[in-house]
Amino acid sequence: MFVTFNTFIKALYDERCSNTIVSAIYRADGGFKAFKRNYIKCYGFSEYLAHIRGTKLTAIQTYHVAKMFIVYGKRPAADIPAILGSLIRQYEIDVPAVYGILAKEYWLARFDSPIYE
Repeated sequence: MFVTFNTFIKALYDERCSNTIVSAIYRADGGFKAFKRNYIKCYGFSEYLAHIRGTKLTAIQTYHVAKMFIVYGKRPAADIPAILGSLIRQYEIDVPAVYGILAKEYWLARFDSPIYE
C-alpha cells in the first residue's frame, strides 16, 4: 500500500514516541522536524522505498515520490527520469503510462518554480 514519505516518517516517529522517555527526548531535540532531518541524514530513502516496493503508482503518487527527491533529497527536477528508471529496476515500482513521464521536460514543467529552488 502506498503512503507518502512524510506519512511513513510520521508513523515511525509516533511509534518511537509511544515511550514517554523517548518522546521527551525527541521533543527536547526539536520534535518531528528534527527527527525527520536526522532520519534522512542517517537512512536516506531506502527504508521508505523498500516499503513501497512492488507498488503500481498512480500519477499523483509518482508526483509525491518525485517531490520527495526534489525537496528532501535536494535533487534537480532534471534528475527525476533517471531516478524513476532506477526505482523501476531496483524496487519493481511501476509508473503510470503518462505521456512524457520519463522525460526531464515533464518534470521541469512541474517543479521549475521558485517554490522548489
